Amino acid sequence: MGQSRSFIHTCAVIVATLLGLSAALGLAQDEMLVVALPGEAQTLDMQITTAEVAGSISSHWLETLVAFDANWSPQPHLAASVDVSDDGLVYTFNLRQGITFHDGQSLVAGDVVASLNRWMNVSPRGRSVQPYAVDLEAKDDATVVLTLSAPFAPILSLLAHHSGGAGIYPASVIEAAGSEPIQDHIGTGPYEFVAWLPDRYVEVKRYEGYVPVDAPSDGYAGERVAHYETIRFATVPEVATRVAGTQTGEYGVAWQISPDLYPMLSTDLSVEAVVRKPFIWPVAFFNKREGLMTNQTLRQAVVAALDMEELLIAGAGLPEFYNLDHNYMVSDTPFKTDAGLQAYNQNDSVLAAALAADAGYAGETIRWLTSPDYNQHYQLSLAAEQQLEEAGFDIEVIAVEWGTLLDLRAQPDQWDIFVTHHGFAPDPVLLNTLSPTYPGWWEVDPNREVLVDKLHTATSLDARQTAWEELMAYNWEYLPSIMFGEWYGLSVKSPSVDLGAAALQGMPSYWNSRPGN
Repeated sequence: MGQSRSFIHTCAVIVATLLGLSAALGLAQDEMLVVALPGEAQTLDMQITTAEVAGSISSHWLETLVAFDANWSPQPHLAASVDVSDDGLVYTFNLRQGITFHDGQSLVAGDVVASLNRWMNVSPRGRSVQPYAVDLEAKDDATVVLTLSAPFAPILSLLAHHSGGAGIYPASVIEAAGSEPIQDHIGTGPYEFVAWLPDRYVEVKRYEGYVPVDAPSDGYAGERVAHYETIRFATVPEVATRVAGTQTGEYGVAWQISPDLYPMLSTDLSVEAVVRKPFIWPVAFFNKREGLMTNQTLRQAVVAALDMEELLIAGAGLPEFYNLDHNYMVSDTPFKTDAGLQAYNQNDSVLAAALAADAGYAGETIRWLTSPDYNQHYQLSLAAEQQLEEAGFDIEVIAVEWGTLLDLRAQPDQWDIFVTHHGFAPDPVLLNTLSPTYPGWWEVDPNREVLVDKLHTATSLDARQTAWEELMAYNWEYLPSIMFGEWYGLSVKSPSVDLGAAALQGMPSYWNSRPGN
C-alpha cells in the first residue's frame, strides 16, 4: 500500500508540472498526437534494425509493397497487385500509379529494385530471401519482377513486416547510404519525417500529397489517413511520468506501463488501459556450440524441471498478462498446433533428475545469463534458478546490463543459457529461434535445415502448416531454446484518442488514429 501511495504522489507532482507545460506550449489535442515511449531507437532505418520502436516510428513515412491485414495475410500496398507464377518462382509487382516520395519524386520501379536489393543485404529479414533470389529487375517504371531459384512461400510475409522491413526509399537515398544507416528519412507514407532530437522526440507531420490505397482500412492494409497534423514520439523513460502525462492528456498514448499498475489504471477515468495482445514471449536459448548444453539429454532435463506458469507469473505478476503456450507462433495465426505440447510445462523434478543422470551431469555449474534491464527477464530467471536448484542443478545467474549481455551472448565460452524475448511474428520465417546463426547456434543440427527448408518451400498454406507441426514436434525434442509462454503488455491512452486498427496490431502504427470525443 505504501508503494502505491508513493506512486500516486509522484504522479500528482508530475501532473501539475505537465499541466503547466501543456498550457505554456498551447498544443491543440486534435492537431498533435504525442506517443510516450520508454526509450528511443538507435537508428530510424527500418531496413537495418528489428527494434520495435524503430519499426513503429519509421512505418509512418516508409511503406512496403505489401502490408498485413487484420488476419495477418499480406495484401497489396505500394503494389496495386502481385502476380505469382504457377511454379511459385516469379513474383510480379505492379506498382500503384501517382505515388510520390516526400521530396516530390515519383515512385518508380527503379526505387523498389534499389530498396529491395539493399534490404536483402542489410536486413536480418531480407538476408533470408537472398539465397533464393536469382534476379530482381525493373521491367518498366511500373513493374518489378523478382525471380527465385526455388519456391519460397514466406516471401510476401517478409515483405509485409516492418521489423527489419523492406521499406521503399528513393533510389538516390539508397545509393548515398549504401550499407550504412540511412539518415535521409524520405518515404511515401501518410506522414513525413520532420525532426529527431535525441533523448527528446521524433516528430512527423501529415504529408499532403499522400495517395492512400482505395480500400477500407484493415489492420496495416487498406486506406491510411493522417487524422492528426503532427505525431510526436517522445522519449519518456520513467513509468510514472508516462502515466501522469497520459492522465493530463499531454500524452495521447504511453507504451510499456508496469502490469502491476493495471488494477489502479483500469478504474481511473482519466485514462484507458490497453492490454496488448499479442505482445512478446520470453525465451531462453541453449548454447549448442560449446559447453554443458551441447548435450541434448541435459537440455531435456532442464526443461522437464520447469513450472512454466510459475515462471510467467514471476515476470507478469497478474493473470491478465500471461498465457501458457508452448507454440512459438503465439496468438491467432494459421500456425497454431499442439505438436510438442507433451514436453512443455512438465514441472517434474524426478524426471529431470533421471534425465540429468542419463546425460552424465555431475553437478557442474550451469551459467544462466540475463539482464535486470528487463525486469521481467530477471524475475523469471530468479524463479527458474530456484526451480532448477530444487531439482538438483547448480545454477549461476549472471545478471548484467543489456548491452553487456548482447556482447557476452556472442561469445560461446561465456554462458550456457541466456534469456531474451521475441516480439509477435505472424509467420515462422520471422522467428529468430529458427536461425542457425543467432546466439545459441542451431547450425550444429543437420535436421534443422531439412525441416526449415520444407517449411519455406511448401507451396500451400496446408503444406506449410504440416511442415510447421513437424518442426514444432522436433523443436521440443531437440530443444534449441525454451519457449516459456506469452506475456501481454500494458499501454495507456487518453479517452480523447481513438486508436486505429494498426495501433492495436503487433507493432503499433498511428495513422488512422484520430481525436475522440
